[in-house]
Amino acid sequence: MNENPRIPHPYQQAFPPLLGLMVLCFIMTLGSSIMVRLGAWETPIMPILSGSFGLLLGLILLIIWALGWSQIKKIEDFLASNRPLIRWTYTPEEWEELKKAKWEEEKGDWKIQLGCLTFLFGLAGLLAGLLIAASESSFDPYTSIGELILGGLSGAAIGAGAGGAIGLAVAGGNYLAARKAYHQPTPGQVALSPTEIYANDQYFKANGGTIESVEFQPETPAQLTIVTYTWYKRPQEEEWDIFVPPRLIKAVQAIIPQIMTSEPELNNDQG
Repeated sequence: MNENPRIPHPYQQAFPPLLGLMVLCFIMTLGSSIMVRLGAWETPIMPILSGSFGLLLGLILLIIWALGWSQIKKIEDFLASNRPLIRWTYTPEEWEELKKAKWEEEKGDWKIQLGCLTFLFGLAGLLAGLLIAASESSFDPYTSIGELILGGLSGAAIGAGAGGAIGLAVAGGNYLAARKAYHQPTPGQVALSPTEIYANDQYFKANGGTIESVEFQPETPAQLTIVTYTWYKRPQEEEWDIFVPPRLIKAVQAIIPQIMTSEPELNNDQG
């Protein structure tokens, strides 16, 4: 019995920025390898570093992909079981409203990411340029000031360029991920139990964790806010904001006491 819609990969939004960074690393590897081949650079340290970082990002992507599919199996088991106290699938109209609200919240984030990375790398380049220029400057004060200015500006330009390239890969990837989520046609699902949550394409099971609090705001748009805390492996508090359709307000209010009075599961071998 599997009448559930397709379960999206829980970590799909991490793929575009990581892929962007990996492509950038391999472009840097190719470019620096050409420079070494032409004799412009004496040592192959840059292609080795960028190539190694690109391979590391590829390994991280593979691990995230595998972990996500493991999560999907757990989610499918949860949705097919009788453990949820309540579960629903958003209607196409509800899903469109939810996607629009999320898109309005996230659509401008890429500008902040790009600007911050460019500024931070530019500042780091400025400081590095000043330090290098200071260590190599002559004792002539006028010449030293000129060398400091030139070194600082050169370092800032190089740093801002590097930060802009990295920021473009990260911010562009996050923008594409947000656009993909906005155009996801399959309506999302929600399932809640005393020790498990599936909502916003994410899954929580209280193996070494608890549901700390549940708050419900019935005003339109109705929202259920659940705070979970996990102490197994690494402490983490997470807040779940779940949109509740008007047709389910009473049903959700009815199951809140059952979630709050439940005991957490401590068996780490389950699910």
